[in-house]
Amino acid sequence: QGVSVLLAAIQGIKENSTAGSQDGALIFVTKSPSPHTLAERMRITSGGNVGIGTTTPLAKLAIRATTASHQIFSVNRANSDTAALFLGNNSSSNAVISSNNTDLIIGKDQSNTFTEYIRVQNNTGNVGIGVTGPQSKLQVDGGIQMADDDVAAVAAKAGTMRYRTATNEPVPITGTDLVT
Repeated sequence: QGVSVLLAAIQGIKENSTAGSQDGALIFVTKSPSPHTLAERMRITSGGNVGIGTTTPLAKLAIRATTASHQIFSVNRANSDTAALFLGNNSSSNAVISSNNTDLIIGKDQSNTFTEYIRVQNNTGNVGIGVTGPQSKLQVDGGIQMADDDVAAVAAKAGTMRYRTATNEPVPITGTDLVT
């Protein structure tokens, strides 16, 4: 007949060695392909933190990889196993946010209505602020303000920029001031 082999398990453990403590954790273990040993893959601490790849999660969800990758965490497309968004890091320990062959869109959701604020185009790397189809490396719908100028480049001043010179003089630039 068949032989019983432990391939995976969920275990309740005492979380620390403090006398009298009844803090418990759940650990999830699976057997790796090689060397065929059981290893902890996920833990839920007594405080409710979940750790994947770590036994000491310091946040509600902590994911730890053994090597740098821009694909540590993924959010999949609707009804698909294909990722739409990846979170990760690179070999210099920089945080990385990447889209999977699509534009990266940043905005807000309020009452189930999404408002787009920033778009990074997949095919060009162009960035649009208030623009869904930026035509240059940076395209802004409205005015922009540089440095510590204290007069806002508000929407009513669309197409304007303000900056301060080395002598701290504000310099407005409008479309008629620009030389092509």
